[in-house]
Amino acid sequence: MKSIKPRSFLVSLVLLGTLAASAVFSKPALASVPGQSTSPDRPLVVIESYSTDKDTITPGQDFTLHVSLRNVSTNKDAHNIILTFASGDLIPRETGGTKTITTGLGPGQAGNISQPMIASPAANGGTVGNITATVTYYDSEGTAYTGSFNIALHITWPAARPASPTATPTAISVERPQVTITGYDMDVDPLQPGLPFNLDLEVRNLGNGDAKGVTMIMGGGPGSAGGAGGTPEPGGVSGGSGDFANFAPLKSSNIHFIGDVGIGQTTKITQPLIVNVSTNPGAYSVKFSFAYVDGRGTRFVDDQVITLLVYQIPLVDITFYREPGPFFAGQPGALPIQITNLSRKATILGNMKASVKTGGQVQNDVTLVGAMDPGGYFTLDATLIPEQTGPMDLDITINYTDDFNQPKTIHHTLQVEVQEQMMEPGMEGGVPGGKPGEVILPGEPAQAPETFWQKVIRFAKGMIGLDSSVPQQVSGPLGPGGGSNTSEPAFPEGKPMPMPVPMKGG
Repeated sequence: MKSIKPRSFLVSLVLLGTLAASAVFSKPALASVPGQSTSPDRPLVVIESYSTDKDTITPGQDFTLHVSLRNVSTNKDAHNIILTFASGDLIPRETGGTKTITTGLGPGQAGNISQPMIASPAANGGTVGNITATVTYYDSEGTAYTGSFNIALHITWPAARPASPTATPTAISVERPQVTITGYDMDVDPLQPGLPFNLDLEVRNLGNGDAKGVTMIMGGGPGSAGGAGGTPEPGGVSGGSGDFANFAPLKSSNIHFIGDVGIGQTTKITQPLIVNVSTNPGAYSVKFSFAYVDGRGTRFVDDQVITLLVYQIPLVDITFYREPGPFFAGQPGALPIQITNLSRKATILGNMKASVKTGGQVQNDVTLVGAMDPGGYFTLDATLIPEQTGPMDLDITINYTDDFNQPKTIHHTLQVEVQEQMMEPGMEGGVPGGKPGEVILPGEPAQAPETFWQKVIRFAKGMIGLDSSVPQQVSGPLGPGGGSNTSEPAFPEGKPMPMPVPMKGG
């Protein structure tokens, strides 16, 4: 038998018993007086040491615990000593966990108790097993005292037994088809509320058995348990209990019959869908179930989920709020640009910029739009300076952040027409060689200076109420012979003669 008697452990047990001891009808201890004994005026029973009959203790092993008790008092006897063990990692056997010393212990006297125990099979090797021991005793006057102590024993792993040779089982191959969605795509990107689209699915059998009579159910349905089942129920496959709140089938039902899919075979399926107009932007999962049987008629249902992203793209109209121009090469012109929110919801936009790729430049071309209510508008009054004639494309770009916090840009093109540069007037406000303010069309001869007699005749005509305006010369061909024609015939001397005209109102 191996004994465990550490001095430090004994001191700890003595102190613990001293603190935990309590009396039903306790008496005050004698105060310590210098030069006198400090022994308490009561019996004090403590565990002096303990040991086991086994060198090692393993889970599920029986052993005997030996406990040595001592009355450390020098003047009081301890009677009817009872030691009780509480079950824990160490479980008492045979006695119910209670041992007694009926003869009692006199001052300084020791007594031994042996308790059959078993280590709990649930205890882990390499740990410490604990059990609580409670001692109860009386003094000569019948006063009861109690003390509690903790006993700890090391539990080790059981010795490894040599492994007996066993036959290696032969692996049995189980044929099991596995229909999965290996890829999917949409013909519309991005998806928006109220937008119809076609969902293209790539379905492949990744199992080691053929899948027969495969049926795809969008949204899932009753009986989609994701594993093997019995024979199909009468009435076909039910798929009406799926979730269609955000994506609903369009032009066809949510059930598609695929047929047989062999090992490693891939097939493609198209499911027309529409995004509900009440769907908010976000990521939504769509469930698909594949019901089929294998070669032995065993029914399988594989449930899978894909994710579709719904965006709320700003719906805006970019145009001119009034007719721009005209634009002339080399001369600045106003660009009255306006953006209008056509969406039913408010939107937040970033910078709006107007630019041209070639043939000109735009001034005052950038502005911040900000928040726009439904039906609201925002204007940008930019200035275009074209450098060449002909049609010119204006590129309007608007920056914003989408519902997944990614930067996006709206592009729009507006077109304007640039004309040739106008003829600049002379230094005095007219054309060179003409009168101030006079404009002569190309190819038209200059007007001859008015003579003195012409002025006199116009004055006389004005006095009698006739037209006294300056006669205008008209150029152009005159019949087959050519020449020129004027508003008044000329005399042989070359002096024009005014023609009589009716009086106004006559």
